[in-house]
Amino acid sequence: GVTRLFDIACKKNLIELERKSQADVFVGFRTEELASQARQIAARLRGAGCCVDLYCAQASAKKQFSYAGRKNIPTLVMVMDPQAIVVRDMNTGQQVEVTTIEEACEKIGN
Repeated sequence: GVTRLFDIACKKNLIELERKSQADVFVGFRTEELASQARQIAARLRGAGCCVDLYCAQASAKKQFSYAGRKNIPTLVMVMDPQAIVVRDMNTGQQVEVTTIEEACEKIGN
């Protein structure tokens, strides 16, 4: 009901949105083997009050970065391998690489 009406209003430019997603953080992963680590990060961030968009499909890192950019999600967390997690500020393009879930969450401020 309401979601459909909202989507129609957005498509007809009756409502202008700055962001296409309510998510504060996008969490993705490079390979299926890393999905559980991405889910752990998403759960921890949600527990800290962040609105998280967890990318559940298998896709290239480039495609996931692009998705987060199109949705105007301000922060991206990408699990690249078991010991490499990228935290990127999508507004400035600055990113850091950390090795643990705890470090990734600290970089986001939670």
